[in-house]
This record gives sequence, C-alpha cells and structure tokens, in this order.
Amino acid sequence: MKEHCSICKAALDPARTGLVADGICPSCLKELLTHARKPLQVFLDNLGVPILLLDDDARVKLANRQALEFLRKDPASVRGRYAGDAIECSYAHKGGGCGKTMHCRACTIRRTVLDTYASGKPFFRVPAYTDIAVFAESKPMRFLISTEKVGELVMLRIDDVRDHVGPAGTAGTPVS
Repeated sequence: MKEHCSICKAALDPARTGLVADGICPSCLKELLTHARKPLQVFLDNLGVPILLLDDDARVKLANRQALEFLRKDPASVRGRYAGDAIECSYAHKGGGCGKTMHCRACTIRRTVLDTYASGKPFFRVPAYTDIAVFAESKPMRFLISTEKVGELVMLRIDDVRDHVGPAGTAGTPVS
C-alpha cells in the first residue's frame, strides 16, 4: 500500500489506495489522462494490469496492452464496442446486445461502471462474473474489478481472473 503519490508526493487518502491507478492521487491521475506529456497508451500500459477506459455507456475508448492480452484481441476489435462485447459475454450476443438483455440488469461490470460514471464513486475489488463465449459454449469466468472516474471516462481494472465460478455460483454486489 502506497502512502504518497508517486508523481507529486502528496499524501494519499488511505481509503483511495489500491484503486485503479494505485499510488497516483486523483488530481495527478486526471492531469495525466487529460494533459499527458507521454501518450495515454504508454501510461496505461505501464500500470501493469488490465485496464479499459470506458465512456458513459460502457463502450471501450481505450484498452491497455495487458487488457488486450487478457481479451486476446487487437485494439481495433475492442475500441467503440460495449464492454460485454469486448470480453465476449455470452449475453452480449443475445436480445439486442450488451446492456439489452434481462441478464444485463444484474451485470456487476455494467452496473459498477455506470454507477461510477454517474456518481463519481470508485469501487475496489468488486467480485464479478460472466459467462464468456468460447467457441460454441459458455465458460463461466470470475474476477475482481475496480472502477474510478477520471474526467468523462471510467477506468475499469480487471484483477484475479479465475476460469470458474465459486461454490455459490454468483458474485456479490458492489461495495465501496
């Protein structure tokens, strides 16, 4: 756990450490994303964990190298697509697409991203799961997500990916 911003050296609020861009204070993070001296892609790649930058409708604006490796995709195949489409959620291929099925109302990823966008409230290590389309089958995946709003975008961090759902078969609800 980092106690000071790695850029400006200001003390970090202990409640904010461990969020999407761990070790960077909110003002430096906003400055980096809006007035970066180095390309945004390089900054996101250097975070070392899968990160998606999403808009107010959970559409991917940018994915870092680690996210592209996790998704096994190239940048052009995720940019502009809904998060559910980018991660190959089985439900994104049904009933009008990502965000349109009855399952989408309970989607932890979508709900957390939209809540962060609307309220500005960050979420840390929220248990999430989805059925991923693998060839002609669905494969349950579970992971932890963190979100943080920066300017007009939400940074979605994906951690601790597992290729099965735990004994209860469901994930918890977002907590702050």
